[in-house]
Amino acid sequence: LFAPSGAGPPSGRSSRGSPSPSIRSWIRSEWGWSIRRYIYILVLVSWLTITPWILLRERGYLREEWRRHAGSIFAVGFLSIFTYLMILFALRLTKVSYVAAVREVSIVLSAYYGIVQLGEKHGLQKLLGALFITLGVVAIGLSR
Repeated sequence: LFAPSGAGPPSGRSSRGSPSPSIRSWIRSEWGWSIRRYIYILVLVSWLTITPWILLRERGYLREEWRRHAGSIFAVGFLSIFTYLMILFALRLTKVSYVAAVREVSIVLSAYYGIVQLGEKHGLQKLLGALFITLGVVAIGLSR
């Protein structure tokens, strides 16, 4: 739908023989434009569907939240779109199974944050699970 047939990021070869596309040239390519168009549509549709509901039902809360956390709201909004773009770019570079597994590193970070900052219970089990995820990511990295 959004990608031209046969399109993908430009791929030169690095000294190790693996593809090494330039992110800048990829973003400027026809495929990069398709990704940008997809993100624009995604944000627009989200904004058009969620904003009216929030303005009608949560106007007072929204005003207070915006006053207290405007900087954080902008940062999270930018980072969520940026990380999504990074995932789409990574999917063009390697196998889906690798990208999906490495994305699970966020669970490791969440477990650590929950135990250390929030004082959640069952820390040993969570750390053990996080260790297994980390070992899986390392195994994926070594298998390439």
